[in-house]
Amino acid sequence: MKNSFLEKRLEIFRRHRGKWEGAAAAQELTQLTDELITRTFSDQFGDQNSGVAVFALGGYGRCELNLHSDVDLLIVTENSSAAFQRSLQKIIQSFWDLGLEVGHQVQSIEQTIELALQEWTFRTTLLEMRTLWADLNLVAEVQKNLQSRVIFKDYKSFLKTILAETETRHQKYGNSPQLLEPNLKNGMGGLRDFHTLLWLYHSHPDFSRKFEIHRTARSATLHLLENFFHQAFLLEGDHFALKHAFEFFMTLRNELHFLTGQKTDRLEYGLQKKITSTLGYEDVPEILAVEQFLREYYLHARKIYHTYQILSELFIPKMTYLQKVEADSSQETLAPAISRIGNSIVFSGVSTRNFSDQPELLMKIFFWKQKYDLKLGEFLRSLLYHQAQNLNEDFQRNQEVIRVFLQIMQNPERLGDVLRTMHELEILDRFLPEFSAITALAQHDLYHYYSADEHTLLAIQNVADLMNREKDPFELKSTLEKLPQKEILFLALLFHDVGKALPGSHIETGVVLAREVFERWKFSGEAAERVLFLIENHLKMEQFAFRRNSEDPSTLQQFAKIVQNVQNLELLYLLTYGDLSALNPTIWSEWKAIQLWELFRNTKRYLMGKSFSAPLSEKELIRLSEEVLAFLSPDMNQNTVLKHLKLLEEDYLKTFESREIARHLGLIADLQQRTASFDFRDLRTHWDVTIVTLDKPHLLAEICGVLAANDLSIFSAQIFTRRDGVVIDRFRVLPFSSNIQFSEIVQKDILEDLIRVLSGREDLGRLLAQHKRRWKRRKFKESGRPDEIVFDNQLSPDFTIIDIFTDDAPGLLYQIADTLSKSGVDIRSAKISTRVDQASDSFYVVDDQGQKILDKTRQIKIKESVLQSLRRRL
Repeated sequence: MKNSFLEKRLEIFRRHRGKWEGAAAAQELTQLTDELITRTFSDQFGDQNSGVAVFALGGYGRCELNLHSDVDLLIVTENSSAAFQRSLQKIIQSFWDLGLEVGHQVQSIEQTIELALQEWTFRTTLLEMRTLWADLNLVAEVQKNLQSRVIFKDYKSFLKTILAETETRHQKYGNSPQLLEPNLKNGMGGLRDFHTLLWLYHSHPDFSRKFEIHRTARSATLHLLENFFHQAFLLEGDHFALKHAFEFFMTLRNELHFLTGQKTDRLEYGLQKKITSTLGYEDVPEILAVEQFLREYYLHARKIYHTYQILSELFIPKMTYLQKVEADSSQETLAPAISRIGNSIVFSGVSTRNFSDQPELLMKIFFWKQKYDLKLGEFLRSLLYHQAQNLNEDFQRNQEVIRVFLQIMQNPERLGDVLRTMHELEILDRFLPEFSAITALAQHDLYHYYSADEHTLLAIQNVADLMNREKDPFELKSTLEKLPQKEILFLALLFHDVGKALPGSHIETGVVLAREVFERWKFSGEAAERVLFLIENHLKMEQFAFRRNSEDPSTLQQFAKIVQNVQNLELLYLLTYGDLSALNPTIWSEWKAIQLWELFRNTKRYLMGKSFSAPLSEKELIRLSEEVLAFLSPDMNQNTVLKHLKLLEEDYLKTFESREIARHLGLIADLQQRTASFDFRDLRTHWDVTIVTLDKPHLLAEICGVLAANDLSIFSAQIFTRRDGVVIDRFRVLPFSSNIQFSEIVQKDILEDLIRVLSGREDLGRLLAQHKRRWKRRKFKESGRPDEIVFDNQLSPDFTIIDIFTDDAPGLLYQIADTLSKSGVDIRSAKISTRVDQASDSFYVVDDQGQKILDKTRQIKIKESVLQSLRRRL
């Protein structure tokens, strides 16, 4: 029987697979399960007049079962005998034996009422309940009690709870319909938004005057959409689009259940290409099949969420327009039939109002929303959405519309919210079709967590929200506050990715598109040129900050040449923050903020004429030695400090402050008793590790190996070697796991491993082998991109820079450093970052003679050695 049931279930799935018939498949799966359950209860209890009522709840109650959905049952009875309990347990066990995930509750009518009044989640399931097998007299009693005592009771409180919980759910699952790995059920624009509308509809006394427990096996969601359509809450086109969205989600959910073999709702990155292939998508020039699929998902999710936003407002008890005017003396007329009442903009005109004769009024509504911190009334919101469909090129070229839009862009306050609302209602898309082209545009890699339009709006919101910050450790807020023309920054953010909708370089295309828009707007002069400059260079600052040494004068000189002046630098700094902070919840960190700020600070000093290149004079060295001496013990003399300073290159003296140099001298003194000395500091954003030892072949690789073996991921490495062979290496690290805490025990273990390896008493290979098993248990997603190695001999006059792009993994820096060292390459510093969904490791190197590596043949050999090593991951 088990095999027969499972085979029938799979047969239903296969018959509908790839045909976008998810709702039909769900109904057949529901009917199959109904037959099993009713037959089993009939066989066990016989007569349906037995004082037992079996109801389907949840997705099963809605007739929307997917392949591995839970089957939730409510069994209502007054029979609490042991014999009945044994019979019931036998039934449930038989379902479990068949592979059904059955959840059940056995309750009396009073227990059901009591639980429904206590738990809002149980109350919602009762709104979806469906009779399976029952004593009909008992069903009538249950229905009567629920209607009189539960369903319509304390509606306002129930509504408030539902809306608040929905907002919490949206935030928990990413707060956007357009994520890299969306949740089909609980995410914003997911199936649960349909269910929420269903609960609100059936519990509202004006819409559902009578509560009825139905028996028909029909999709509750599709039936709800029909009701909305027949009651004129949905236009025919919207009704069709929402039915299509529901079919899409149900088909996708079935496929997800089949591929994973279990109930799941997360559309994982690794499954997306498999699903795409099954559902018939194919690659076309410039657009991958998986990106076509994701875009369709995003568009459906946007439609569902937007419908939820508008229709959920219907269920909120409201005063009429005249009642509001009488109750709120602060009401103000903003335009004919448009008023500000309390915290809302409301429309009191006729539903056929057409804004074509006053297109600027559409844009002014959003200006008022921003200026007065208002929400759009539900009727106005719906009107704007439907009016947007009639907007054309005249709206895009109307100079008053453009003037008001630029006014909005000048003000950071609530800018993100206003633009998002304009986008949701498609006003922004009609005004700016170049932006509409990136709506729901997917970028299928692990780096881009959001669709292109969502990323853009989030970037604007993140920058605008800087104005509300209390702390400003990286000068972001203060830089934004003093910008004279803030619209330059926000326009650059709005346009920075519009080129992604077309083939070729998105930067070059973006500049062309923005220039065309500005011609249409008659927006020109210095402000327009600055926006175009920012679009053209919006990736430059992160490339310099994360891959190059921001203390290096040659780096600063080249970057300053790009930005040209302080105002461009400040604009680019804020734009880069917005862009990076909106890429992926895991990308932006205080550590990245530090790196970006260091480049900003140093370049600003350079542009203001403060030299970084001139070496310290003897007088300056003496003054520095005195500052260092102030932090040292009395037995340390100035000559020792001066000797230390003169044994090191200029970059060391400009990298560290006096207190840090004093700490290094203390570590050097400790070398008289040990092979290596070690300083470990928790800087909250990361751990700062300084290691002092004597120079030797493969030193950096050995240190990186020890840190990797102790589960530390290296983000930056700086190597300073005195002329007498003393090495001062500084690493910025983070633990692989949040379970690893900064403690004396951890520090002691690292130091002991380090001393044993450097002294030759511990084999590094054996130490790493002990940790490989633990590393293998960790999941590192593969990007699917090829490894790439690039040699740069242009930026630095003293070093060859080797950029290595590869998938991240534990011990990666050790592996690369070891290979480079064995190839006769001397690493002087390293920076580790991310490019798209790969690690990006940049090494400042020289050959064993201290010279740049210019020979092409030598470069090819080094490249081949590193690539071969990367293919043999630890």
